[in-house]
Amino acid sequence: MDQGTFWGIFVGTFVGIVAGAFVQYLAQRLFVRWQYKNLSSGFKRELEYDIAIFESLIHETSKLRAAIGAGSLSTYFGNFKLTDIFFVMANKLLSEGLLYDTIDNEKLLKLQKAATFCSSSSESWVASEILLHKEGKGINTPLSFVDFLENELVQHRDNLKSIAKDISK
Repeated sequence: MDQGTFWGIFVGTFVGIVAGAFVQYLAQRLFVRWQYKNLSSGFKRELEYDIAIFESLIHETSKLRAAIGAGSLSTYFGNFKLTDIFFVMANKLLSEGLLYDTIDNEKLLKLQKAATFCSSSSESWVASEILLHKEGKGINTPLSFVDFLENELVQHRDNLKSIAKDISK
């Protein structure tokens, strides 16, 4: 094989490898951008759903407060389904390493606090506190419990609204 043929094959192979790597890099970048866009859109819809659930739970505290005010707590049968709030898309963004690109650390902490509050153990705690107050065994007054619960729900709802607003930018 003469030198011209060798260099022709070498340069052709080299250009092919570089072009293939470049195409693969571009395809990966486009896929990550597409994935991020879809996950961010889903995360925003999830936050809107979660905010609506928080709104209904805040409304439920009004019903609980009214039952306490009317002296009919024993006939209150409302339910605080904190586990209706879910963070599936947030978890997916986190597992893909994209949540940190979506929200800052302060908002991430607020999201984590909301997710912790919306657990089955918190839901059980709220139900047991209501039951204790129905039985007259609550540690503090029923209204102070309702105030605490309402403040927590409002705080988490407002935090999710702030996160949703940042995502829209």
